[in-house]
Amino acid sequence: MADGARAKGDVARKPRHPPVSEPARDDRDMGIRLNEAFLKDVLSDWQAHGAAAIASARVERPHDYLKLVTGLFPKELNVRVNALDELSDEQLAGQLAAALAQLAAAGAGPGAGTGAAEPAEPAQPIPPL
Repeated sequence: MADGARAKGDVARKPRHPPVSEPARDDRDMGIRLNEAFLKDVLSDWQAHGAAAIASARVERPHDYLKLVTGLFPKELNVRVNALDELSDEQLAGQLAAALAQLAAAGAGPGAGTGAAEPAEPAQPIPPL
């Protein structure tokens, strides 16, 4: 018999499992919907009972209350002390060159500092990166 041809009386067989087009996408969509529904329910419950639950935990279980509060903070706190710390050497050199150009334009270049006969014009702001 040729490919695709059936003998008389043969019944076409269905595949055992229907083809699944994109199971990962379906699972992801279902997970997103479930997550949204769960968070909506939690928010509704929180709005109705959250403050009372916090007060109850603080009074009845102070240790757990303290663990909850401290758990809200990141384990490692990165504080940005100086914005210059994040600039590359090239960016710092560019900022310095712009500042020196502004000082020179205002008559306050290198060697200045002995005092000016007239007040200098205010410097223009340094352009952002």
